[in-house]
Amino acid sequence: MVLDLDLFRVDKGGDPALIRETQEKRFKDPGLVDQLVKADSEWRRCRFRADNLNKLKNLCSKTIG
Repeated sequence: MVLDLDLFRVDKGGDPALIRETQEKRFKDPGLVDQLVKADSEWRRCRFRADNLNKLKNLCSKTIG
């Protein structure tokens, strides 16, 4: 079953602790939740930086061209 990433994001109303509990009840590794939260946070940080760099590139292109 695929879970929506927003369920892991506290700022989007998600609750990683609840998912950790569910993992434990299913005898699965709850550490995966922490790994996913960390990886998602890193991805969002990189995506934000890439978007800002693209904005800067577009601004430069518009100014030059």
